Amino acid sequence: MSKEMTWLDKICYPLEHPKYPQIKQRLVEYDDNGEIIGKCARGEIACQNNISTDFWKTILTPEDFIKLGVPCDFAVSDYLPFLDTTPDFDLEINSSIGDYIICMNDTLDFTEPEIAEFLRTTFEDAV
Repeated sequence: MSKEMTWLDKICYPLEHPKYPQIKQRLVEYDDNGEIIGKCARGEIACQNNISTDFWKTILTPEDFIKLGVPCDFAVSDYLPFLDTTPDFDLEINSSIGDYIICMNDTLDFTEPEIAEFLRTTFEDAV
């Protein structure tokens, strides 16, 4: 019998096993023929969990994360502590788990497996 996936597994597994090259600033990037050429970390999470990523959608909402089972306190902004970046960055993130993922993907240049490792380490006691 297989173990049921936790909310943390639903977020981290797609990042540990991405299907497309990692991009920044948008969920999914398409070529001129409409073929997918890349996804950001949130795009991988969305697609591998069957969350809609239509052409105009640029973020995963707190509601998207709640649908994956993420506790409301982690999914909604202003609950999690500020994600300390580096002195070179002037970012203010009063944070949600989605904000953490955006910051690591778009600003800190974490690879998707590095994002998954951070999330598993940070939230392992919360599942």
